[in-house]
Amino acid sequence: MKIILASFNCRYSHSCLALFYLRAEFARNLPEAAARLRQFTINDPYYDTLLALSADRADVYCFSVYVWNSDLTRRVAADLMRARPGAVIVFG
Repeated sequence: MKIILASFNCRYSHSCLALFYLRAEFARNLPEAAARLRQFTINDPYYDTLLALSADRADVYCFSVYVWNSDLTRRVAADLMRARPGAVIVFG
């Protein structure tokens, strides 16, 4: 199983610590799953971001959602569901 842990941060100097925690928990509790971090900024080109996520061809996409990135996250998730109809999308 391939899992993508994704977030949209304010800038590149920021990092989503929750993703690192989740990756460690996946490694400990579900070692057969390959969990990969994907961090973007809210200012990255939309189409490039969508292409990068869909190219990962993951089974599960987990998004870290905050007030400042919720609209973008919902938009990306909706388009990702069209590009990867069998994938599971999780918000947290």
